[in-house]
Amino acid sequence: MRKFRLFGLMLVAVAATAFAMQDEFLLTRTYKEGDKDTYKLAVTANMSLGSADINMLMNQTVKKTYETGEADIETQIAEMRMSFGGQEMPMPDQDMPAIVQKFDKFGRPVGQPQGASGGMAGGMMSQMSFMRYAGFTGEKPLKVGETLKIDAKDEKDESHTTGTVLLEKIADGVAFITSNLEVKNKQTGSGAPMKIAMKSQVLVASGKLHKVDGDVTNLPDTGQGMTVDSVKLIMERTTK
Repeated sequence: MRKFRLFGLMLVAVAATAFAMQDEFLLTRTYKEGDKDTYKLAVTANMSLGSADINMLMNQTVKKTYETGEADIETQIAEMRMSFGGQEMPMPDQDMPAIVQKFDKFGRPVGQPQGASGGMAGGMMSQMSFMRYAGFTGEKPLKVGETLKIDAKDEKDESHTTGTVLLEKIADGVAFITSNLEVKNKQTGSGAPMKIAMKSQVLVASGKLHKVDGDVTNLPDTGQGMTVDSVKLIMERTTK
């Protein structure tokens, strides 16, 4: 009987340890050279002249990894379709030039992207710069059900991010994160901060984004000739 009770207590202890391990999450990326992912992205952009619906694929390849945990990731936008006011807009037949961006071990972009800096590709990537905050958790572990206050300054990027992040749950190897952030940077200047509200699903094992559903307002003018007031987006990883 004593052996049975001892065995039962051991099972309870193991279960409690496993639960505790799944009750906390620190977003860190695991990069592998040659690793590829494809994301399906649907965006509704509201502008002064009306709204535009944009659909595309984002093909990403890890080109190089560093001992610091950073990596260079190439992004190729493909199969882009755009409609304005319900009318389909003509798009180039060829895919846009690829852009390479360095990311740190927390999945955040470092420095400026290399590649197409102008034209449609450059303008699109500039307007989509808020995607760097998808799955943003800072550098501290999150506990299920607890709200973490964010107050992060990036001197290199000259940005200041404030707000809250909530880890709602961890299920089937996926962390469900809700974030409400305000961002001041070089683009926003002295104007109102960019506001970002996102629900993100992140793969615990690799730190990869799995799905993002978000709303962004007070977008700054990037000087690319495409002034956007607000954005509604859904991005989902399609790679098996």
